[in-house]
Amino acid sequence: MIKPLRIAVAIAIAQLGGMYAPASYAGGTSFTEQGASGLGNSYAGLSSAAEDATVQYWNPAALTRFKRAELVGGLLAAQLFTPYTNSNTPPCEYPANPDTVKQACAGGQGSGPTSGTPGKVYERDKPARVAIPFNAFAMPMNDRLVIGGMVSGSSGLVVRYPSDSPGRTSAESTDLKVVRISGGAGYKVTPTISLGASLGYERMFTSIKARLNYRAAVANSLAANPNPINNIVGGSAAQAFVNDDTDAETSIKIRVFGWAINGQVGGLWEPSEKTRVGVGFRPKTKFMNQGYLDIQNIPANVTALGTAGFLSTEQAALLKNRQEVRQNITLPSEFNVSVFHSLTPKLDVMASYLREDFTDTEIDFRTLDNVVIQKPRQRFQVTQRYALGGNYKVAKRLMLRAGLAKENSAIGDEDRLQSLPDNDRKFFNVGARFIIDKSAFLDVGYQRIDFADAQVGLNPQPTDVGYNGRIKVKVDIIGIQLVDQF
Repeated sequence: MIKPLRIAVAIAIAQLGGMYAPASYAGGTSFTEQGASGLGNSYAGLSSAAEDATVQYWNPAALTRFKRAELVGGLLAAQLFTPYTNSNTPPCEYPANPDTVKQACAGGQGSGPTSGTPGKVYERDKPARVAIPFNAFAMPMNDRLVIGGMVSGSSGLVVRYPSDSPGRTSAESTDLKVVRISGGAGYKVTPTISLGASLGYERMFTSIKARLNYRAAVANSLAANPNPINNIVGGSAAQAFVNDDTDAETSIKIRVFGWAINGQVGGLWEPSEKTRVGVGFRPKTKFMNQGYLDIQNIPANVTALGTAGFLSTEQAALLKNRQEVRQNITLPSEFNVSVFHSLTPKLDVMASYLREDFTDTEIDFRTLDNVVIQKPRQRFQVTQRYALGGNYKVAKRLMLRAGLAKENSAIGDEDRLQSLPDNDRKFFNVGARFIIDKSAFLDVGYQRIDFADAQVGLNPQPTDVGYNGRIKVKVDIIGIQLVDQF
């Protein structure tokens, strides 16, 4: 099947040439979406269905299902909506969290930064649209050993807000992408049991644009100090700066590149020709990285406050137009188990459970001297994803797919950021496989992710301007892939 093979190879080459380009992936912080075949049934058989070589992302042991060499090439395209609706609570008054969210306003009115128009919806004119290429291969070496490899996005996030959004000091835009290149093997230990392992290299890119409000930071420092202003070093100058009507907001940008090595193990049990059970585990991943923090238009009187010793070590660290930084980031461990069963010659049913442990996850930025620039309150939780799906063969060359899933959020209301508006979500999926001939298949799929409304503004640590509102996230993903066996 030469022509489909050439197409798949062309897709793979294009991906390898562009995978480090600064285009962002969409979704949450990690991708269940690996390949287009599982997209149709909500990845309910993620480690056991083994309908193509992308199964190795979740379970390298399932490679033993392939008796012929196989190449997969494809693309996932995502569209992300993140409209922010501001609270109807008046600016500078937040009874939901009065002790921790400090407002840099005089008498509750707008001489300082405000928290946006009550009830207003803040969103970009166009949703974020991104593309995620992927490819995978499997190659039998003998009756028991099959090797494989895969390139795909493993984690990512993209959010966009207008420049006047109330949470702009948390993030005006966030881009995170992690590309995983892996190679592994599956070995059939007995006729019914296979074991597998893989090694992966992950490449990370982070870009954050935000607004920095010096006036609010100085006002919060004054409010937090119990001493009279005249007893604070630089206190009178700081108060004069806070009372000044001149805008003290400026733009900041952080860009960080990093890498990590991780591994994975898996197992496959096939008690009968109709039934198989897959399991996979990947430990947490710690990234090595380094990048730059750029700040525009630092006010001269703020620099003077830093020289006078009024500002904290963390605040003084933000008085350089450019400096080298690093990001502490640890991605979660993953455990999955799934079951696949051919109920009838036409109907396959499957179910899966995926557990991701975010409790050790850290996301903060530091200078190379280890001064913390930003470390929001983080109390990440374990997420659990449950999925049910099925395939139905309606004709000799056509199979339809459907699936449903739900997953809880890793973030609670008190800790959620505008830059990370994750919440509990449901997945709705449909798809199809078209059989071109005995050696080639075309898979298509669609997924809608519907998030529960996400409360933001109750985590005070990364923000200089208090805000309170809700974000309604919706994600649409379509996928297409070509599978060629030879």
